[in-house]
Amino acid sequence: MPEITVLMPVRNGERYIKESIDSVLNQTLTDFEFLIIDDGSTDGTKDVVLSYKEKFQKAGISFEYVYKENGGVSSAVNEGLKRVKGDYLCWPEYDDILISDSVERKVCYLETHKDCAVVTSDAWLVEDNLSLIHI
Repeated sequence: MPEITVLMPVRNGERYIKESIDSVLNQTLTDFEFLIIDDGSTDGTKDVVLSYKEKFQKAGISFEYVYKENGGVSSAVNEGLKRVKGDYLCWPEYDDILISDSVERKVCYLETHKDCAVVTSDAWLVEDNLSLIHI
């Protein structure tokens, strides 16, 4: 399999990041690196993220957490891009939840469609009342 990086920028994501990280950890394809760039969070984001380090290690998934001073989402992404080792990049936001085969399906598609450079997904917007809106 080609090398894959899952890059997740975050700032003050304590409320949502647990579910997002769980969805990354539970991917059917596990041969990837997981890189989180924390853009100066002032809530409990760091503690939540670091509580997953051992789980990723047990799953055989490379895990890296980087804290930087707040500079905005673009600076967090740019910091992450400097560290990407994979041939493919998956870039979920800290409040996204990936279906279990999301990374695998995207990589398989790109591997079999060399004329494509980018793959996107459908999305469902989840309101606070847990109603789903397909977008």
